[in-house]
Amino acid sequence: MVRRVADLAETLRRPVATPDQTREIVGMRRD
Repeated sequence: MVRRVADLAETLRRPVATPDQTREIVGMRRD
């Protein structure tokens, strides 16, 4: 779980997230 949060934070750090990336993030959070 902690690892996923770290991955999520890293992804959010990026300038712009594409809709597909956002979908992946939401999916990971739901999982």
